[in-house]
Amino acid sequence: MRRLLPLVALLAVMAVPVHAQERTANAVVMTLSAEGWVETKTAQVTAVADVAIAAENRATVRERMIDALKKLAPDSEWRISRFDRSQDAAGLERWRAVAEARLPEAALGGLDERARGLSQPGMQVRVQAVRFVPTLAEREAVRGSLRATIYAQAKAEAERLAKLWPERGYRVARVDFMDDGPAPHPAPFMAQQQARTAGAAAADAGDGDAALAVAQKLTLRAQVTLAPSK
Repeated sequence: MRRLLPLVALLAVMAVPVHAQERTANAVVMTLSAEGWVETKTAQVTAVADVAIAAENRATVRERMIDALKKLAPDSEWRISRFDRSQDAAGLERWRAVAEARLPEAALGGLDERARGLSQPGMQVRVQAVRFVPTLAEREAVRGSLRATIYAQAKAEAERLAKLWPERGYRVARVDFMDDGPAPHPAPFMAQQQARTAGAAAADAGDGDAALAVAQKLTLRAQVTLAPSK
């Protein structure tokens, strides 16, 4: 059986047309890359509402918590990402609701103050974190632009090779994009510091519209195969 393997391999090579073998041998493989900036003018805000109540007073507490969280930024869409219930040693029930929303930078000013104003005896509302992380749509838009750049680079390389070897001609035979790894996640800023920064920026802007974009660099790489077309 082992003696047959070299013979099978030889027959497989002979079955490939000579011109196809030449194309494969004359193929050019290279790595192309492009980079761009993903900008975002919104922040991912995480807010928390904590409530301690007696078991008999639970009827409307959930609605109160959600209503308080939504009042932090009425013009934004808040989503409850977590809801926990537990009981302490004194017999009180402790409820916690965590909500997330995307807020424009101009809306961050005074966020902590509004949270304190919404707090009341038995319920505390606070801003847990403010992260300037681009959305998936913002990242994908830049990725699409970078892919177009790499396609153009590959086409230009094929045309350059075709001029050097006109008897062969070259075309883009394959483009394999490489994973650039997980999206970077900057550490959360202190909410109070971010609120002060956004508030100061809004004051400097004069009209209350802080348009300070936060950007992240995105690099896209691809392995490109250029093969003879003649």
